Amino acid sequence: MTGAGQLVVDLHDPTPPYEQVRRQILEAVRIGALPVGSRLPTIRALARDLGLASGTIARAYKELEATGVLVTARGAGTRVAEGAPRQAAEGHGLTEATGAARTAALAPGSVGGDSRTTPAARDVPMPAADAPASPPALAAEVHAAVARWRSVGYEVDAIRAALEDALRQTDGR
Repeated sequence: MTGAGQLVVDLHDPTPPYEQVRRQILEAVRIGALPVGSRLPTIRALARDLGLASGTIARAYKELEATGVLVTARGAGTRVAEGAPRQAAEGHGLTEATGAARTAALAPGSVGGDSRTTPAARDVPMPAADAPASPPALAAEVHAAVARWRSVGYEVDAIRAALEDALRQTDGR
C-alpha cells in the first residue's frame, strides 16, 4: 500500500473516517491485497494523502494493532502482523461461522437482542491453558476482547451489559 492509492474516505458517509480507514485496511488484509509484512504509510503521510487529521489515522492504526492485525515498531514502521489475515476474517465478522456463532449465542430477550449490538459470550477469546491467572493477564485478555468488539462496531453499553450478564450467569444469579 503506497499512500492513499487504495483507500477512499467518504465524508458524506455517517461512518466516522477512522472507521472507514480501519475497515478498508482490514478488508485489504483479509483478501490478501496487504500480505503479512507489508509496510503501511506513516500516520502523517496517510493523513495528508487522505486529507484527514493525523489523529484519525492513528486511531484506525491503534485499533488494528489492538486486534493483532497491525504491528508497529520504532524504525520499522507499521506492518501487517503475522496471523493478520485470520484475525481480519475473525475480528471483522466476515466469516459465516463467526456471524452464526454470534447470532446463536444470543438468547431471546438478551440485552439489545441483536448480534450487531450485543457481543456473545462465545466471542471472548479464551486464554491458553498455560496462561498466568494473574490480574494483569486477565485485564489484558479483557482489554483485547473489548478492543475487538469495539473494532467491529459494538457499543460500550452493549459490551458492559453482556459482560455483566455473563458474570451473573456464571455466578448462578
